[in-house]
Amino acid sequence: MSEFFNKNNNEILQTLDRRHKLDIAKITFTMSFLGLGSLRIDQNYPLLSALFLAPLVALSFDLFIMRELHSLRRIGNFIATNTKYKSTIDREFEKAISENRNRYHRIGFMLLTVIVWLAAFLLYLYSKNYNIYTLDDSVSRWIFLVILTIIFIVHLWFIIETVIRFDRSNDIWDIIIPLIIFVVFFVLTLVISLFLFAYLRSERIIFSHQNNVAQIINSVNVKDNNSNYQLNVALINKMTEKALKELEDLDKPDEKRNIILFLSDIKLLPAMNLNHADLNDANLSGINFTNKEGYGTDLKGANLKKVKLRGSVLEVTNLGGANLEEADLEKAYVKNADLRGANLQQAYLEEATNLAPKQIKSACFWEQAIYKGEWDEEKEIYVAIEPDNTNYIKDLKKDKSSDPKETVDCSRWEK
Repeated sequence: MSEFFNKNNNEILQTLDRRHKLDIAKITFTMSFLGLGSLRIDQNYPLLSALFLAPLVALSFDLFIMRELHSLRRIGNFIATNTKYKSTIDREFEKAISENRNRYHRIGFMLLTVIVWLAAFLLYLYSKNYNIYTLDDSVSRWIFLVILTIIFIVHLWFIIETVIRFDRSNDIWDIIIPLIIFVVFFVLTLVISLFLFAYLRSERIIFSHQNNVAQIINSVNVKDNNSNYQLNVALINKMTEKALKELEDLDKPDEKRNIILFLSDIKLLPAMNLNHADLNDANLSGINFTNKEGYGTDLKGANLKKVKLRGSVLEVTNLGGANLEEADLEKAYVKNADLRGANLQQAYLEEATNLAPKQIKSACFWEQAIYKGEWDEEKEIYVAIEPDNTNYIKDLKKDKSSDPKETVDCSRWEK
């Protein structure tokens, strides 16, 4: 009998030693994967996948730790309940331990897993290599981790249910409270992560666009490989239109300025073809859409409704067929800008520089534009100053030399 219990005591010591080593290993490996996932060898080789391994490793270690916990509880239950065991002190000791469990360790090892899960998610969210074009794949990975965590919770419940049968504590909540804390923190992690994911989405769209454009520009030498440069500009056009569309879907018109301003800063805007760009309600005041070589951005057919272009340089810019309804072009420099078929309903053209009558009459609904007006604070729109605006339009109509040779097709704007 003595030999049996000596072996039993040795097993307890070995189990405690294994459990301690698992605790250390869990901290070491999870922190290592978090650190590795935060590093970047270069822009083309991110180590983001390591971030997905951190929660996975933490959950795996939790299962091993719970296995050792179950083993200890099983041995302790045998000693405390076996009347053949000679040492009354040992039985009383095991009984006292079972009635006064150390709840801090239960909470601690599960709480660390939740923190690792949250840290991995946030590190990935803030990663400079985040690419909105791989969003679907990223979401699928996190869905996998959520499912894995749910499986872990279910498994943990069965383990704790088994432990309860071995425990002498009269307070059952003292046993299941770690599980409740784990579930609560896990739900909070998801809520916070989803909130930050939605709140910072526009910032990610802008950063991703800038990062991808910069990589494309740096990957080609304009002088040595002009054909590849043109292909890459076409790719940037599509990326830009997609980013603008996503910002429009998020109802973030003010953020669109960052997209266009970035292209202007790198001197690429005049070469852009943004025929299908959605710049509705964007503030693009003061931006230069042309370059010294006489090229202007192609905005033919673009949605520029309510866009602010005050003081912008639009020389030789193609605005043909663009929707400029309620657009603000006050003091904009529009010399030789193509306005053929553009919608000028309620467009504000006060002091637009070098705006020729031929340009005006080549557009649609130019009679409904505002040439002499002011800002109405109450209505928050530009309104015409009468009779000055009406007289200006009458003078334009009298100037037959500026009439277009062909009838302007405005059928697309008719409601």
